[in-house]
Amino acid sequence: MRFAFKTTYVQDLGLFRDPVQRNCYLALLVGTVLLPLVVPEYVSDIALVFIYGLCGLSLMVLAGYTGLVSTRARTRRSSPWSRAAAGCA
Repeated sequence: MRFAFKTTYVQDLGLFRDPVQRNCYLALLVGTVLLPLVVPEYVSDIALVFIYGLCGLSLMVLAGYTGLVSTRARTRRSSPWSRAAAGCA
């Protein structure tokens, strides 16, 4: 395993850890752009993969920043979670 120790603020603020990581992401970007040109019959499948990936990423950001998503506000009349879960089953 390779460790890249950061000794300056410029290194700390850099987008990539080292040139190898930058080249890997560049190769991934080039492959993503060239894939529809090389394999045109799978463009719709590739688009669905990106859409599902974006949906998954959005859900992770939503749940990560806000906690569990709640559809019902907590009021005096709201039932406890255990009773609500039992009612759904």
